[in-house]
Amino acid sequence: MARLREEAERVQAALGAAEVQLERLGQARETVTEVLAEPDAATTGQARPR
Repeated sequence: MARLREEAERVQAALGAAEVQLERLGQARETVTEVLAEPDAATTGQARPR
């Protein structure tokens, strides 16, 4: 029974790590979408603030 609990804890930890990665990927996707939607500074003559 202890072995099953240890395995369940390992699976829970892996699931938690995967959920964090998925959240980070979602945020990165949103950022890329926002950046690509912005007008190109080279064509507008304006630099984006850093």
